[in-house]
Amino acid sequence: MIKVIYMNGMRVIGDCEEVFSGENVSGWNVSNPHIIQYDQSGRPFLYPLLDQVVEKQVFVSVDKVEFPFLFEPLETLKNYYSENYGSGLQLTVN
Repeated sequence: MIKVIYMNGMRVIGDCEEVFSGENVSGWNVSNPHIIQYDQSGRPFLYPLLDQVVEKQVFVSVDKVEFPFLFEPLETLKNYYSENYGSGLQLTVN
């Protein structure tokens, strides 16, 4: 599920999966995480959190986030992420 996490003063969007420790959520595995930034006109753009590395997944511990839960992104942001970096990405092979 594509969600937004507030962590260390930045907003990160990615495909999140809850990780449990017993009955409690201990954090999230976030696949293809991107930092949400804005241009001068206020439009969002996404910058890879894991730039120039092989790994495309990161574990975010619940004690490293500003809020102990995830947020649902606006539909436009969710579609932008999905089309460019998530399941909506279409590759052309020549």
